[in-house]
Amino acid sequence: MKKRRGQIGLLAMAGVLVTGLHPATVRADSTEEIINLLKAKNIITAEEATQIMERHKGQEWQAQPSAKPVTIVVPKGQKYLKATADPVAHDIKEEVARQVKQELKDEIAKEVKREASAASALDWSKRIRFGGDIRLRYQGDFFDENNFEPATLPRPTSFQNRTVDRQRFPYQARISANAQVSDQTEVGLRLATGNEGNPVSTNDTLGDYMNKDSVTFDQAYLKWTPFSETSTLPGKLTFWGGRIPNPFLSTDLVWDSDVNFEGVATNLEIPLDTRLKGFLNAGIFPLQEIDLSNQDKWFLGGQIGVQYTTRSNITYTLAAAYYDYQNIQGKRNPVVVDGEGINDDTVPPFQQTGNVLFDINRFNDGSTLFALAADYNELNITGKVDIGIFDPIYISFLADYVKNIGFDSAEVNALTGETVPKDDTGYLVGVTVGHPKMEKLWDWQTSLSYKYLEADAVLDAFTDSDFHLGGTNAKGWIMGGQLGLGKNLWLRTRWLSSDVITGVPVSIDTLQVDINSRF
Repeated sequence: MKKRRGQIGLLAMAGVLVTGLHPATVRADSTEEIINLLKAKNIITAEEATQIMERHKGQEWQAQPSAKPVTIVVPKGQKYLKATADPVAHDIKEEVARQVKQELKDEIAKEVKREASAASALDWSKRIRFGGDIRLRYQGDFFDENNFEPATLPRPTSFQNRTVDRQRFPYQARISANAQVSDQTEVGLRLATGNEGNPVSTNDTLGDYMNKDSVTFDQAYLKWTPFSETSTLPGKLTFWGGRIPNPFLSTDLVWDSDVNFEGVATNLEIPLDTRLKGFLNAGIFPLQEIDLSNQDKWFLGGQIGVQYTTRSNITYTLAAAYYDYQNIQGKRNPVVVDGEGINDDTVPPFQQTGNVLFDINRFNDGSTLFALAADYNELNITGKVDIGIFDPIYISFLADYVKNIGFDSAEVNALTGETVPKDDTGYLVGVTVGHPKMEKLWDWQTSLSYKYLEADAVLDAFTDSDFHLGGTNAKGWIMGGQLGLGKNLWLRTRWLSSDVITGVPVSIDTLQVDINSRF
C-alpha cells in the first residue's frame, strides 16, 4: 500500500508539472523529463514512454535537433496544454488502473492462499482427537492369618506374598490420539504407564525412591471401515491391525480390561431387523515368535452374537466365542546342555497364578523350569440385559460362562506325574445400577458380582489381575460404587473378597479407592 500511495503521489506531481506549463513557453525536453521520470519510477514501461514521446512529437510542436531550449509560441496555449496533458494523463490513468488491478489480484490471491492454509489447518485439527485419563489409587491387600506360607503354594515359578498385609499407591496415566485419515480409515495411538513385561496392567506403583516411570505404546493400530450404516451396503464392516483394543464382547472373567491384542481382527455388524442385529468378531494374534523354530505361539479367536432392543429401551445381548491357543502347552526337555534345553521356549514368558504346571526338566539334572501342562481351547458364552426405561439410570444384568474344552486329563496327568483334578470351568454373574458413565457431579453407580474361576478354565496370564491378585483358581465377591465429583472427575471404590477353590487355603481381601479423571 505504501508503494501504491507513492505512485499515485508521483502521478499527481507529473500532472501538476504537465498541466502547469506556461501557455506560451515550453521546453521540448520538459516533457521528456516527465516521461523519463515516470519510466524511471516504473510507472510506465520503456515501450510506453517511446509511444508517448512519438505521439507528442507529432502534435502542435516539433522537438529541435539542438539540445538548446527552444521557445515555441503557441497562439492557442490552452489547446496546446490540453493536447499535451490529456494523452499523458490518459496513459497515466491506464497505467495506474492496470497496476492497481494487478496489485488487487495479487492481494486477493494472497488472501485466498492464507484462507486456504487456515482452512487446511482447521481441517487437520478436526481430523485428530486427543484424549486421555489418569487414575490415582490406594490399594490395601489383606491376607487371612491361616494362609499358607508362599513356599508351600503350588506355584514354583512365582514367589508371592500371601501372609503380610500390604498398602500401596499405584497410579495409571494414558494419553491417546485418533486421526481420521479419511471417511474409511482411522489411525489410533495410545501411550500408557506400565512396562513391557506385564500385559494385564498399566499401573505404576509410587515408592521407587523418586525414580522416573516408564511409558509404553499401549495401543497402535490402523482401522479400516470399507462400509458402514451410512453406505449403500447393509451393516458395518471393520478391519483392525496392529496393537488393538479387545475386539470381543467379554468380561474380566476371561480378559483383563487392560489387555490389548496384537495382530489383526475384523468386526461385522448386520441388521437383521429394525431392532435386531447380528455381529461377528474374529482375529488372529501372534503370542510369541520363536527364533529357529516352527512352533511359534498363536491365538485365534472367533465370536458370533445377536443384540435386540425393545421399544421400551431394553437391550438383550448374547454372544458365543471360541478362543484357540496354538503351541501354548509345554514340552518336556529330553536333554539339557549348559543349562538350556531345546524346549525351553515352551515356557510362557508371562504367568499369573492358577494354571497347572509341570517341570519340563524333571528327568534331567538341570534347574527346574515350569510350563503349562494343559492346552487351552476356551468356549465362552456371554449374556447381558441393559434396562434403560429409567433413563438416565440404567440397570444391567451380566452373566458369563467359560469352559476349557482343550483340557485333556490323561495328557495332563502324564506330564505332571500325578492325578490332576479337571478344573476347567468358570462363571460370573453380576448387576449394576446407576449412570452408565461418570460425566458430571453426583452421577453415581453401584455394582455387585460373584466370580468363580477354576484353575484351568482360562489361561491365567490374561485374566483379571485384581481379583485374588490375579490369575485363576479363585472364587468370591466384588462390590463397588462410583460417584461423580465434578465434570469428568469421579470417585470409585471396590472391595474384592476371594478364596482359593482347590489346594492350600489362600484368602485375600482387597480394597481399592480411586480418583479418576478424563480429558
